[in-house]
Amino acid sequence: MSEITPETSKRMCKHMNEDHGISVYAMLLSSIDGSPESSMKISNCKLKNVSMTKMDISYVACDLKNGTCMPRDTSIDFEPPLESAAEVRPRLVKLHHQNLAPKFSWIITDSICRTIILSVLALGYFDFMGLDAFSSDIENRAPEFFKDMIHFLFGSVESLFRGVQVSFKFAVLAHFLEACYAAYLCKNSLKMNLKGILSWFCVVTMVGYPMTSKVLNFVKVQNQMKNEQKKK
Repeated sequence: MSEITPETSKRMCKHMNEDHGISVYAMLLSSIDGSPESSMKISNCKLKNVSMTKMDISYVACDLKNGTCMPRDTSIDFEPPLESAAEVRPRLVKLHHQNLAPKFSWIITDSICRTIILSVLALGYFDFMGLDAFSSDIENRAPEFFKDMIHFLFGSVESLFRGVQVSFKFAVLAHFLEACYAAYLCKNSLKMNLKGILSWFCVVTMVGYPMTSKVLNFVKVQNQMKNEQKKK
């Protein structure tokens, strides 16, 4: 079994930091997910050491509320531990795709995502009902003040229904176009595999910009890292 020597570790870290910094950044974000640091701005993320059992990463965490920044260090265990130095590259490639992929739990845990999904589902349900059923429901079930408000804001129930139809179709189209753009960035900028690309396509289609913004942030961080490397 070949061990990872200090020289090999140094070479690996240099390669990862210079050419695959976004992978290190994504691994760090996954490791601090759910902790108080997950709400902080993370910068200057660097892989410092690789061993048979773990990776050591240094970074700077900035509290956006009080503006303080502190250097931090963390370790990410290899599970299971490496059996040889030859395993490092395939394991890091696997972690790249794994940690850049979205977590479908975000759709449930994020309040904005939940609101968007429920809103789009409600619009879709009303659109599916059709004008006659929609008008009948409002006429028979809605309180008088609600009917008065509809006529004051929209002029008629039919105008409200047309607005619901347009809103639903716009939301579906907008989310689909965002998902296509996110998939394009995942393939061409983040170099993700098909599973990761399709996962981002699905979550962006469901909730739109809250998920698109995560892809855009990965691309932004990657571009910043590339620019920093060019200046050196």
